Amino acid sequence: MQNLATEYLSTTDAAILAGVSARHLVKLIVEGKIHAQKVGRNWLVSRESAEAFSRHPTMGRPKSPIKQG
Repeated sequence: MQNLATEYLSTTDAAILAGVSARHLVKLIVEGKIHAQKVGRNWLVSRESAEAFSRHPTMGRPKSPIKQG
């Protein structure tokens, strides 16, 4: 059995790992783009999900508009 502390991170630690602000991370959680569990009033973020987001940072970010000229 794996240790819960190694599987899940606080939103602050997960945000650092993912390279986004904690506020943006919570938005991504609510949108279902990062896996997390709500425990009381806090979120526990899957380490695997935060690491995947850091490898693919455009996963939850909007595309820049294409300028037509």
